Amino acid sequence: MSNVMVDHSAQPPFLNHENVYETIDAISVGGAVPWQSFTFTYDGPKPTVEVPTWMEAEYTIWFRDPHKLFLEMIKNPDFVDSIDYTPY
Repeated sequence: MSNVMVDHSAQPPFLNHENVYETIDAISVGGAVPWQSFTFTYDGPKPTVEVPTWMEAEYTIWFRDPHKLFLEMIKNPDFVDSIDYTPY
């Protein structure tokens, strides 16, 4: 099967999930902001029979602190004349 997108006759933006992660990690903005993670499991009501696997699974969420990322962005000299600080 070809990597060409049928509907648009264009190449997909990423080759695979590893390429997506490499691209994200290569973004220079936010490099000073460390990755963090937390895990969670569903703790709501469950059916008494045939519990879906997603209700039993543990999930890990990875993120960077959005507030710190924003501070890094506004410190970037590329944005000096590009941000309008007026609220509306």
